[in-house]
Amino acid sequence: EFDANSHLPAAMAINRGVISDKSHMSSQVFHRKDLKMKMPDPSRSKGHRQREPLIQGVKMIVPLFPGKATKHHVESSVLQLSTVHSSERIALNPSISNPKFTDALSITVLLDKSFLRNGKFAKMTMRIPDTQRYFPRHSKYPIGAAVATSYGIGVLVGWRPRDDCHILRSLWQKRGQGSSHAYLNRSAIHGIMEAAVGFKVECKVGSGKVIAYINGGKKFLDGRFLVQVKKNGRHDNELTS
Repeated sequence: EFDANSHLPAAMAINRGVISDKSHMSSQVFHRKDLKMKMPDPSRSKGHRQREPLIQGVKMIVPLFPGKATKHHVESSVLQLSTVHSSERIALNPSISNPKFTDALSITVLLDKSFLRNGKFAKMTMRIPDTQRYFPRHSKYPIGAAVATSYGIGVLVGWRPRDDCHILRSLWQKRGQGSSHAYLNRSAIHGIMEAAVGFKVECKVGSGKVIAYINGGKKFLDGRFLVQVKKNGRHDNELTS
């Protein structure tokens, strides 16, 4: 019988998932801001893991004609772009013992190129079980949202389905000199922000305009906004963060 441990150092010994040499283990105390829960990607299901509902405004690729949301049906169909209208957890097979049990994700989308006579977009609803591995392609965040990227804060204005490229404008600044745009993969976009530089905001001391974002960190998620408050009180034209 082959014994892998005889060819490995003690620190790498294999013992059915148990670390044999505990001298290399240590305990440390972390501040809350130093810890972040790892959220699952709803587009990659393993086994029966529950997918989280999508945010309203996310772009998604759906078949031109309704049907089962399987990879074969979707990829072999004529596709169209849609916008998520609502998304919620549902139970396809309700459990009497557990009323809160859910085993599928229901997604209602508005079809971008199906404009009805009443002035509204046509709707389509899909139900995707947790046991189904395939999940329709979609943008990471809603179009129009201010997002934090590896290069700064910008506004997500588009999504290219064929290569999952996210299009950003107003990067670093709303417009003019110093403003830029970018084409990024979803791995370079880290979260939704309250605002972007150059846009008007409401804060606890009044309304104003964001003129800077400072100390954002590597992913630009932990910084502070520098806001120029409008002239309407004791904070006339002052800067606050």
